Amino acid sequence: MEPVPLVTIGFLTCVQLQPDLARIVLVQSAMPSLTLASILFARYASDEEFGAITTVFSTLFAMLTIPAVVMMGSYILQQHP
Repeated sequence: MEPVPLVTIGFLTCVQLQPDLARIVLVQSAMPSLTLASILFARYASDEEFGAITTVFSTLFAMLTIPAVVMMGSYILQQHP
């Protein structure tokens, strides 16, 4: 699992936010990398293939991890009102 959502869950347990807002922040932290990465790699690093591969794998990995992050985050946030 990615470290950013885990850090976000830790942060959300310390901060009092409305439950809907906390879930939105959690889902946003689990989103895939910038899809503009392939364009930025092509322009500045001359490696557009690496940028495209990064975008594709990040999106595929996010499809697996977002539901897991939401389930785990909902459970933990319910335990810490």
